[in-house]
Amino acid sequence: MNSTSTILFIIAITLQTYATIEAIRLIKHVLWPKPWLAFTIALGLMVIIFSSELYYHFIIGESIPVYEGILALMIALLMAYNVGYSSPSVRRQNLNLKQKTEQKKRAEHRLSLINNFSSKLIKLNTEDELIWYVVKEIEQQTRFKDCVIYLHDEEKNVLVQSAAIGPKNPEKYEITNKIEIPFGRGITGCCAESKEAIIVDNVQEDERYIAELDFSGSEICIPIVHDGRLFGVIDCEHPDIGYFTKDHLDILNTVAAMLATRLAQWEAMKNLQRTQKTLLEAQAISHLGNWYWDMKTGQIQWSDEIFRIFGLEPQSFKPSYDDFLAAIPPQDRDRVDELARSMMEPENTEAYNIDHSITLPDGSIRFVNEQGIVHFGEDGNPASMSGTVQDITERMLAEKSTNKTKEQLRQSQKMEAVGQLTGGISHDFNNLLAIILGNLQLLEMNINSDKPVNKKQLKEAVEESIKAGKKGADLTKRLLSFSRKQVLSSSTLIVNQVINDMGSMLTRTLGEHIELAVELDNNLWPVETDISQLENALLNMSINSRDAMPRGGKLIIKTSNINVKKGFIKQHPEFQTGDYVLLEVSDTGTGMDAKTLKKVFEPFFTTKEVGKGSGLGLSMVYGFAKQSGGQVVIVSDVGIGTSIKIYLPRAKATEVNVKKVEKGLSNLTGSETILLVEDDDGVRKVFVRLLDNLGYNVLAARDGDEAIKILGDIEHIDMLLSDVVLPGAISGPEIGKIAQQHFPNIKILYVSGYTEDNHIIQDIEDDNVNLLSKPFEPSELSSKIREIIDN
Repeated sequence: MNSTSTILFIIAITLQTYATIEAIRLIKHVLWPKPWLAFTIALGLMVIIFSSELYYHFIIGESIPVYEGILALMIALLMAYNVGYSSPSVRRQNLNLKQKTEQKKRAEHRLSLINNFSSKLIKLNTEDELIWYVVKEIEQQTRFKDCVIYLHDEEKNVLVQSAAIGPKNPEKYEITNKIEIPFGRGITGCCAESKEAIIVDNVQEDERYIAELDFSGSEICIPIVHDGRLFGVIDCEHPDIGYFTKDHLDILNTVAAMLATRLAQWEAMKNLQRTQKTLLEAQAISHLGNWYWDMKTGQIQWSDEIFRIFGLEPQSFKPSYDDFLAAIPPQDRDRVDELARSMMEPENTEAYNIDHSITLPDGSIRFVNEQGIVHFGEDGNPASMSGTVQDITERMLAEKSTNKTKEQLRQSQKMEAVGQLTGGISHDFNNLLAIILGNLQLLEMNINSDKPVNKKQLKEAVEESIKAGKKGADLTKRLLSFSRKQVLSSSTLIVNQVINDMGSMLTRTLGEHIELAVELDNNLWPVETDISQLENALLNMSINSRDAMPRGGKLIIKTSNINVKKGFIKQHPEFQTGDYVLLEVSDTGTGMDAKTLKKVFEPFFTTKEVGKGSGLGLSMVYGFAKQSGGQVVIVSDVGIGTSIKIYLPRAKATEVNVKKVEKGLSNLTGSETILLVEDDDGVRKVFVRLLDNLGYNVLAARDGDEAIKILGDIEHIDMLLSDVVLPGAISGPEIGKIAQQHFPNIKILYVSGYTEDNHIIQDIEDDNVNLLSKPFEPSELSSKIREIIDN
């Protein structure tokens, strides 16, 4: 046997030996668990191989031809390739099949565990039963050596051991020591803090492990979480390192999720029960019940308190709408029924509120407040109705019993206010009267004296008397403005025009140390108010701001259009929704504290020194705004400044027609015939003297009867000059109507201070009749007469 054949033979023998070994393994996988059969087949294969001719030649020592060696090598390679290729593939298939089988068994086991677990959870009635059941199930199904459930104590914000099975808790199903674990402490605390599962293969090598626990092995912690809220942690341990697998994680995650859902359901149920109990207690205390009416089925549900309010046993019968109406006395029944049915119209989307009486079975009468709202379906028809009924009998009786006390209190407050007004008025008017009376007595002394007349002294006396009289007239106007009894000569105007006309006067009033800034809305809406009163209000606010800035500052006058909505009214209930023009006067002065702000609109209240202010400035502004249908809001901060905001309603009319009294007309005389009607003898004499001096032919009457008699006797009258309020049954406007019947072209001018009958003033304003407010200067009267006659 040559060397080449020998080498080829050795390689062939090696490959055949490998193929034989692999064949045995393959047969073992295919035929297992029958090893004897695999051994027999493998032995037969070896016999076949070793009985070949090649072995024969090798044994007897004959040389093996090269071609036979090559042939043996090829057969061995082919055999090794077939066996080597087939064996791993078959092994892999069998291994995959085995793995799938095992996975299927585990999945079926897990599914069975979860199904049993879920069905059991529903039947448990208490939290303790639930927790202990979960612990026992985990211990029995997973063979874990130690299992603990910690629940979250939200008040302390710690984990509290609630159920445990294992060596650390030898007393099964009973906690001997409720351990508390803070968040972030140990593996369990870190699980609670992160709300994520944690698997540790060797706790001794984990930095989070608490050394004093004296445990070695593996640990798994699963958070019990529902909707992001932590309820607790499931903590399991095993002495083997790396014991816990993904299967354990999946099972415990599922158990934790189901446990968290059940705990959340119980808590929601407890909260609902507490809410229901609180609601029932609140209804009983407040004698307030709720009801629901399903209009499609006609069924009505009453709470227990409604039954008690109606004097009935709770839930003693199923009420109907007819039962409800039957309990209402006839005098209220139609009103309640009409309101309820009117609410069923689609446009009625807001709740209704009504007070009415009810008759109890014993015949007694009670009073209730009923509120409700209708719910409409998709078809636009009423689907249901819900609301409340409250017994207000005691409240109504209490209100009636206190009405007398309240009235006495109001009278006391009125007398206190009258005393305050009287004190302030007497102080100011006494000073003015002292000036007027003193100067008049001086004039009388000079007239009756034989001594030469000091014209300069007399002129000063007259000027001081006139000045004092004007101050008295201004004080009266402020009082009337505060009390909202003044007669307003309203016209449609733009506030911007009034501000611009007063610009130079305001600049002079403020002085050089005050900077005046004007910010006007060019698209400002018109308002309907008295221009003179508006000017006075603006002037008073500016003067107050000036006095609040003794060392200089800035005054800002601003106008804008404002739409008042419901949200604004919540903070300012005195307002009504709608369009307003806002006039805002702001300063950078000393400001006012909260205590002072409460009194700024009170009459005669002032922060200025005695003699420096009457205290009627802001009260006049308040009265003017209220009488014009508007409101005033004042905001102030100490050291920052004050802002006064006047809200005037937007005028319905769009045509602006500002009428201003022009003083100092060159031609004030006339020769026309004027019928003067004035009940005050002193005022009437003054008017007669004034008009007579101006050249007019004056016919005077003290009341309506005398005026009507003169109208019937005279052939021609150019003007009627009459007070609004007169003694007797005939008022000034009524005389005006009769005068127009006699003389259709007659001119009419009414004069008045204030009236208790606001309807008379309203009639005059509606008819656009000329009106002059008392007190006024003679020049104002003469100018107004000429203006009316000439125009």
